[in-house]
This record gives sequence, structure tokens and C-alpha cells, in this order.
Amino acid sequence: MRNRPLAIAVVSAGAMGAQLGATLVAHGARVMTCVHGRSSTTRERAVLARMELVDLQELGSADMLLAIAPSDQAIAIAEALLEVGALRARGPLYVECNPLSAQTLGELSARLARAGCSFVDACILGGPSPGQTPAMRLCVSGARAAEVGALASYGLSVRVLPGPLGTSSALRLGISGVSKGLVALLALTIARAHAVGVAELLREELARSHEGLLQWVSRQSARLPAEAGRWAAELREVAASRDKCAALRVLSEMAEYFARLDTSPPEMSALRGALEAFFGASTAGADEARATR
Repeated sequence: MRNRPLAIAVVSAGAMGAQLGATLVAHGARVMTCVHGRSSTTRERAVLARMELVDLQELGSADMLLAIAPSDQAIAIAEALLEVGALRARGPLYVECNPLSAQTLGELSARLARAGCSFVDACILGGPSPGQTPAMRLCVSGARAAEVGALASYGLSVRVLPGPLGTSSALRLGISGVSKGLVALLALTIARAHAVGVAELLREELARSHEGLLQWVSRQSARLPAEAGRWAAELREVAASRDKCAALRVLSEMAEYFARLDTSPPEMSALRGALEAFFGASTAGADEARATR
């Protein structure tokens, strides 16, 4: 029987990671993170969440290590942890929380297996809610997925999915394809309507025929500046398939659209202006977006 709190490492303390860490700490877990090379905002967020700030290799002392970062960083994060010995045989259970394609998941699995590490495939459903307990659910799959159920004693909602390793990622990528794909489509449509002077008419008609959708897009638009890079990475994973059908090519183009927004302040500013005019409310700023990473 465990006679000490569960020790959990979180990589990294972005908006979602810090909210999740704060929940775990509030329910009695010991939570640590490494903020080396991260922004002062990330450090402040981790401190406010009462997470212990440690060196990267010290994360290996945890019982469980949750990797929470954009999908395109999954391999690099695992390699960095392997290099310093934080991941090893009989080390912490590695819980990969990024939605990964089958190809990326296979590559990660092979690298961890060479080091004698087993891991659990996970996905986070829901998002950070500043100032509130996050409405997050952790879905897990794989041979040791049941062990992650221990987090339910520390304030998280955990669901062990039926099926093999990769089931959680497949679920999350399906959700990402729908939600992020819709955001990209509607953002482009709203920007085009703004450019040709029919944005107000479009909003009025959508309010009549698609009121629920309009409210959902308004909420997602507020997150777009902060999340464009992460959403680009997720959609790339969705589109990463040997089946190069037209639908996947469309999702790939949407991923590149988000990537352009993330790296082009003028394009993001123009879109933000169109969305603000359309919804009548400010969206998060690009500077704030970069500070959350």
C-alpha cells in the first residue's frame, strides 16, 4: 500500500499542463516540472500551480510522467528525457498525452522500447479554464493504462479505453479533425466575408440558421491566436496517413493555414480584426499566445 502521495512529473507547464498540475496538487499529489529554457510566464504559471521546479533529469524520480505538449514535439521531448536518464527501465510510467498519428506513435514506441520503457497512450479532452477547475478528461489506452486510473484519486477524470495502444490518440485525432477543421474553415470564411463586405449579413444569417454553431465558433475564435501552433501540429498528425485521399489533403492544407497564422503576425492580426468585427468581442492577442507556451 502506498504511504506517500503520488509523485507526478508534467512536461510541460503550458496553459493546459499547469491547470492539470494545479488540480493534482490541490488533491494532494506531489507535482514537478522543468521550466529550463521556457518563458518567465511559464515559470510564473508553474509557481502559481504550486508545482516543484526541478532539473530535467529529476523528473525521472516521479512515479508517472505526463507529456503534455504540441504533437510535433512528442519525439523531441521523449529523446531529451531519454538522454538525461529520466526515462529508463523501471523508471516513471510515461504517459504520452499528445494526439499522435499511427506513424509517430510507432516511432515513439520503438525508441522507448529500446530503452526498456513502457508507456501509455493518452489524450486530454476539454481544455484549460483560467481561474476554475479545468473540465478535463484523460482518456488512456495500452497495456498499463489501468495504472493511470490512480490519477482519479487526485481530482482528474480518467477513462480507460478498450483497445490497444493508439486508441486514445485515434479518438483525439478524430475530434481534432472535426473541431480544428471546422475552426479553420469558418475562420477562412469569415475573413473572406469581411474582405468583401458581407460579414454582418453572414453573421445575421448564421445566427438564424446555425445559432449553436455560431456560439461555438465565437468561443474557439478567442482561443485561435494562442492555439494556432498546437492546432497546426494536431491537424498534421490527423493528415499523416498513407491513404492520401482528398479529405486528408484538405486537413493538411488547414494545418498549414494555422502554421502560417502562428508565424505571421500580420496575417494573424488581420484575421483577429475580422473575427473581432464579426463577433463583437476581442480575441486573445498573439503576444499572449506565445507566452502560454
